[in-house]
Amino acid sequence: MAGQRRVETVPMPTLGEGYRAALLGLASRRGRARSAASLPDVALRVENVPVDADADRRVRVEAHGRPGPFASAEYLHVLAFPLAMSVLVRKDFPLPVLGLIHLVNSVEYAEAVPLGARVEITAWAENLAPHHAGTTADLVVEIRHEGRLAFRGLSRNLAKGTFLKGKPERSSEDRGAFEGRTAQWRFGTDAGRRWAAVSGDVNPIHMSAATARLLGMPRAIAHGMLVASRGLEAALPPGTEAGFRWDATFLTPVTLPGAVDVRIDVSGGEGGAPWPAPGARVEYRGWNAKSGRPHIVGSVTPLEAGER
Repeated sequence: MAGQRRVETVPMPTLGEGYRAALLGLASRRGRARSAASLPDVALRVENVPVDADADRRVRVEAHGRPGPFASAEYLHVLAFPLAMSVLVRKDFPLPVLGLIHLVNSVEYAEAVPLGARVEITAWAENLAPHHAGTTADLVVEIRHEGRLAFRGLSRNLAKGTFLKGKPERSSEDRGAFEGRTAQWRFGTDAGRRWAAVSGDVNPIHMSAATARLLGMPRAIAHGMLVASRGLEAALPPGTEAGFRWDATFLTPVTLPGAVDVRIDVSGGEGGAPWPAPGARVEYRGWNAKSGRPHIVGSVTPLEAGER
């Protein structure tokens, strides 16, 4: 929790500043032993951040979302991302930022944030943990509107090849069948550039085949949060502005251009009651339309009264 950390109030950073700091950090880390230590005991906070209606609209367009009077969950993630990036590029953050792999994203959107409002954003890192391929850390953001917690997001990232003591076994999990599509998403060669234009995330691996090759990928890949946002907008019941949890697990990247077969499954709540009854659930999963390789699994579930 942020309350257990020293809080620093800072100006809202830009992602450009974050990427410059990441590159400088990469240069300074060369030649050092690659062992994770501990996470910074600090939370960064920005006050009076505007919730921009036009920026929300542009994010929704790329996510194939419906317009509404409140900020979308995917836009709030984008809004908080520069501050989250500032946590990652601190000199006391123990993992290499460039090359971090986004494994899981979880959002609790408890209270709808009006477009045009001003909010407070806080970000910190927690839960440094061993992984069979390296070390993971959770990046947490909270957005408060009029003093109330409206949005909480958690992104779990893997630093591949950076190990804590101990190396857990690879876990096996039955994710069900990736078949029986109910829709198909198509991502063009410009999908990375389009999402970068609305999110500010200009990581070269997403921008073009040429820049992706510099990072060891034969082709550009779609932003994970673009794919997850498509999942959210496909699964979210019409008229739902807030009061839900949105989960996404990233399995393999979507190369560009590419087609993703998608399956949406709706489960009723207690006694078969429809959304937003407790226990209701909408699941989405996406896989490569040609090879069948799984890309993403996720769900949208209503928050219960005690979680709002």
